[in-house]
Amino acid sequence: MKRCILPIWILLLISGLAFAQVPDLSGTGQPTSGDNAKNSLLTNLATVNLFVDGALGADTNSCTASGATACLTIQAAINKVPKRMQQPVTITVAAGNYAGAYIYNFLQEGNATAANGALFQIIGTMTAATLASGINTGTLTSFAGGSQQVFDVITVAGGGWTVNNLRGFLFVATGGTGSGQQGIIVSNTATTITVARVHQPNLDNTTTFAIRDWGTIINAAVALPAGANTGSIANAGGLLVAGSSSTSRNDGNFSIQQIKFSNAISVGIRTDAQTSIRYCNFNTAGTGALGAIRSFMSPRLEIDDNYFLIPASGRGVAISNSNQSPMYVTSSRNVYDSGAIGLDLGSVLYTSTADFWRNQSTAALRLENIFQGTIQENRIDCNSVGGSNGILWQGNTTNKGTGLLTLLSIDVSNCVTAFSITGPALFVTTSGSGGVTGSNNTAGINVAEGGRFITNTGYALVATTDITIEGLNYTLVQLRAQTPKSILDTISGARVYEQ
Repeated sequence: MKRCILPIWILLLISGLAFAQVPDLSGTGQPTSGDNAKNSLLTNLATVNLFVDGALGADTNSCTASGATACLTIQAAINKVPKRMQQPVTITVAAGNYAGAYIYNFLQEGNATAANGALFQIIGTMTAATLASGINTGTLTSFAGGSQQVFDVITVAGGGWTVNNLRGFLFVATGGTGSGQQGIIVSNTATTITVARVHQPNLDNTTTFAIRDWGTIINAAVALPAGANTGSIANAGGLLVAGSSSTSRNDGNFSIQQIKFSNAISVGIRTDAQTSIRYCNFNTAGTGALGAIRSFMSPRLEIDDNYFLIPASGRGVAISNSNQSPMYVTSSRNVYDSGAIGLDLGSVLYTSTADFWRNQSTAALRLENIFQGTIQENRIDCNSVGGSNGILWQGNTTNKGTGLLTLLSIDVSNCVTAFSITGPALFVTTSGSGGVTGSNNTAGINVAEGGRFITNTGYALVATTDITIEGLNYTLVQLRAQTPKSILDTISGARVYEQ
């Protein structure tokens, strides 16, 4: 009997057809079980939308629709996603309480096409806020748009709110002028709301609004699978974004939105991948030195429009770059409430816009040996808590390198020390029309060990002691009487001057 030898191209075709029988997300089909091994070689060639419902779902579902056909857990939905991504993936999580989950060892093969630039999104659900008194929907009476370090103020004549009961909720413009704009509420009176942002365009008396709370809550931490531990995510957290080894990062662009992390967990998010974190609530997560958000290796972190309410010893964000390549961190329109440190950064490139810090006991913003940073439209209110600093900048004890922090516009008030700079070749410079303002500070500028602070004529911060250089006190009047306007410690090189 003659043997039939098939050409190699036919064998490859047959094997390809066999592989295609594996349930996958390569088109519109979905796998029927969350199996990481099964999905490790699959690629999504079309947009993937999955749903999670902790009350109605089941992890054996396809999870392609909300309600009874959704997954039960966040982890099951993640496990259904092919590891090789070419098109956007969105997991929408219904209101409810959930265990944490990990995103592990994904590979991005295509360009993100989602509107916010994220390829892999996990989005929670917002709900109507329950207030002590007053309305949670309505129409604006008037609007005072913010500028520089002055935030937006919204007036609703019939608000009827309890003072500061709205603090930490999300204001959403639902219709009229500026529809779709959102912002974290900093404070409120019976008829006004202050929001941590400068709206563009401005709102007006045609704008309708809603006050919203977080319906999706993660209240149990999760650990990584064996072999996935990396520096900042070696321990448990609410959501973990991990590489496959101690030196590998997730190759992808991830977004986490509209999720609340409860006080039952220490760390809300640990990530070593490019990640956008928006409209999340960190409610007392972040005990000790860990931070509610923790990272060592992420190439880029975007932390925007979040609310942090953390314990007295905790940190809102703790980031230290242990990677050789640059690490970019942007922080915009966040409200950092209480804790020891609001934002703690080391060896990064940093930009902050319209952030608000309040009640930190050590420092609102602590920087260790950052490469370069820019701050604009920020407000810090230490509220005379402990030995608080507005901005505390110190070189690394073993490697005091260069760094430049530019203050375009910032208001710092009620701090023991508004600006403290320790370490050689660390420069703070003020520029722009907004300048530096603030009141009721014990000390304004403190420089030591070669640190330098450059003011300008727009510098108008009020403090009991204007300037301290290596322990010696000076006034702004003394500085401005010099020609050139400079005071220098000739031994350490510490210096304050006005340009």
